Amino acid sequence: MIAKIIKGTSFQGMVNYLLDRDKGKARILFAEGVRANPRNKISEDFELQTSMSTQIKKPVGHFILGFSPQDKFMLDDERMTEIAKDYLQAMGCKDTQYPVIATRGIALLRFVRTYLKNMV
Repeated sequence: MIAKIIKGTSFQGMVNYLLDRDKGKARILFAEGVRANPRNKISEDFELQTSMSTQIKKPVGHFILGFSPQDKFMLDDERMTEIAKDYLQAMGCKDTQYPVIATRGIALLRFVRTYLKNMV
């Protein structure tokens, strides 16, 4: 497994990028602290949270977990969800917002999160 972390400034841009980039193969496995449907509610919920604090200039966190192509047949949604929750816990991602997005046919998990603790 390979992990990569990117910081950014636009929740709507990141959500659109993640859900549109793989031509309909991306899906939301689960979400914490944000509404997953419709997709614009994700960024609205993030924006509400970040509007309560001006401490962080780049509040968008984009985490990517990539797996070996040979592993994709062992990674159903249940296993991917388990891996995502374990990773988030190990990274100290608690009391914050995030959706977890998986891509069909590719052993890839993506997370968008805010670097702020929940305030609502």
